[in-house]
Amino acid sequence: MSVVDGGALDCSACYSPLKPPVFQCDVGHLLCSSCSEKMAGARRCHACRRVLDGAGYRPCYSVDRILGCLQVSCPNAGYGCSARLARHDQRAHLLQACRHGPCHCPAEACAFIRPVTALWDHFSAAHGWPCTTAVLTGGENSVHLRDGFSVVNLVFSC
Repeated sequence: MSVVDGGALDCSACYSPLKPPVFQCDVGHLLCSSCSEKMAGARRCHACRRVLDGAGYRPCYSVDRILGCLQVSCPNAGYGCSARLARHDQRAHLLQACRHGPCHCPAEACAFIRPVTALWDHFSAAHGWPCTTAVLTGGENSVHLRDGFSVVNLVFSC
C-alpha cells in the first residue's frame, strides 16, 4: 500500500500524524485528541468556519478504525529495518528504537552511507583505520584513544 497524500492522515490544526482517538466537525475536518481538547469551547470549525453544535467536535470512529488497520514500513527499510508500525509511531521509532538509520562516514569526501553496523567494516576496509570492539562491564571503565581521528560507539545494557 502506498499513501498518495500523507497530509490526509494529519491533524488539520497541528499537522501531526493522526492517531486514535480522532475528532471531526460536521463537514469532516479531522483533529487529533490534543487539538480537540484545546478547541473544546470553540463555536466554529477551525478549518471551514461552520458553526459547531453544542457537542463541538465529535469522535470519528471510522477514521480511528482505519488508522488502527494501517501499517507502514520504517523509512529505514532500505538500510535493513524490517519494522512495520502505525504511521503516527514512525517518529518515536526513528528517534528511540531504530538501529538501522543511515550513518555517514566522517572521512572527507567519502560517500559511504549505511547502517552503523556496517560502519566499522567500512572504516577498516576503505580507510585502513584500526577498529576494535570491547565489552565493558561493571562500574568504571576507561577507553584509551590514540592521537588523531577516533570514533567511539557506546552501548549501554541493563
